Amino acid sequence: MIPPLRIGTTTVMVQVAGAVGSAVLVVWIDGAEVLAQPEPSLGSTALLAFTGGTGDLTDVHTVRDVAIAATG
Repeated sequence: MIPPLRIGTTTVMVQVAGAVGSAVLVVWIDGAEVLAQPEPSLGSTALLAFTGGTGDLTDVHTVRDVAIAATG
């Protein structure tokens, strides 16, 4: 279950595990795994992107301390 994300600081980690054709997208929020989704069409030339935005006047989203690493 994904916790409320509107209050406080949230740490999100995303990993693509496995090989081309059998990749799995895994997402953790504050250390708890919330998604493990097979993505067999994710190839070796996939591009990384992320976005954030501000909604109504009270919503402010800040991205800090981004770390991107390749393994393997």
